[in-house]
Amino acid sequence: MTARTFKAVHEIITDMMNDGITHAAVITHAGIISNMLSCFGIPKYEPQYLSARPGEGFEVIVTAQMWLTSQVFEILGRCPYEKLPEADGFSVIE
Repeated sequence: MTARTFKAVHEIITDMMNDGITHAAVITHAGIISNMLSCFGIPKYEPQYLSARPGEGFEVIVTAQMWLTSQVFEILGRCPYEKLPEADGFSVIE
């Protein structure tokens, strides 16, 4: 993992802790996602098993203690993107 990616993950998590933010999303390239998860995520997986297709991702949980003592987060699972169905009388803007 590059130092730039590590710095970004560290800053995101530190800012969340400092500002009391409990939920956030990181929208980035799938390769960056797999590298972040393979480096910081527990349980440990090889990056090729942590690939996300467009619109997909992973849910993780991190506590202040986990991050400050070990710089890790727990991988909870995949997050599929589901397109919202069209509402009656309204159409989806594409």
